[in-house]
Amino acid sequence: MQTTVLAQAYAAYQRGALADAQRLYTQAAARTRNVDALLGLAAIASVQNRETDAQRLYREVLDLDPRNATAQGALLDLLGNTDSQAAESRLKLLIEREPSPHLHQTLGNLYAEQGRWNDAQAAYFEAYRGAPDNADYAFNLAVSLDQLRQYPAALTYYEKALASKGAHRFDRT
Repeated sequence: MQTTVLAQAYAAYQRGALADAQRLYTQAAARTRNVDALLGLAAIASVQNRETDAQRLYREVLDLDPRNATAQGALLDLLGNTDSQAAESRLKLLIEREPSPHLHQTLGNLYAEQGRWNDAQAAYFEAYRGAPDNADYAFNLAVSLDQLRQYPAALTYYEKALASKGAHRFDRT
């Protein structure tokens, strides 16, 4: 039953039905403090720019699973990087231990903040390669290509981002 609710919640999130996804993830989390349900709720909070809620939920995940790479990477991304060199090292270790599109995305964000567009493009490409249906990954890859003046490739990924129907953080206009 729990896996069915989680699968339904994830499917709703993937199609951008955030209210349905939030209701289902909340239902799953109410039964037991489930890492997947909390990660889903945190992702929704993040997409909705409710950063304080997202941080709290990612910390709850780390209380249950201190080595959870997704929550660690998301917190690094949300909290900003006061020591970017330490954050970069930490992210690379997390990626080495448990590679995931989300961690590559977070590393790309770190590089983009530093204006390291070649490195950002490579990290964003890995994120996109791991989750080609994620609109934010396509969008950030397009931005990095744009910064590198690779306009035809950038246009391709902007179009992919706009064609995606799932949840996203960028402004479609």
